[in-house]
Amino acid sequence: MKFLEIKSKSRDELTALLREQQQHREQLRFQIAQDTNKNVRELRAVKKVIAKIMTALHGQAVPSTPAAGTPAPAKVATPEKPAAPSSAKK
Repeated sequence: MKFLEIKSKSRDELTALLREQQQHREQLRFQIAQDTNKNVRELRAVKKVIAKIMTALHGQAVPSTPAAGTPAPAKVATPEKPAAPSSAKK
């Protein structure tokens, strides 16, 4: 499934599709463990679809770009750690 297809779906459709793919993943995991399914690549493909759906869901919840005119968050300076004293044996 292409990301553009996933991105064009509504939030409700995405959550339903996510649940469906997660159930499919669980079925595949059990089938592979029982040696009834030899196609391990199918599991990989389902996991990638789940990741795409979760990315699309997160993208809908959080705007991807800041509003125009808002300053970028300032970087917080972290203090440097002092050098450890050398412990030379005498």
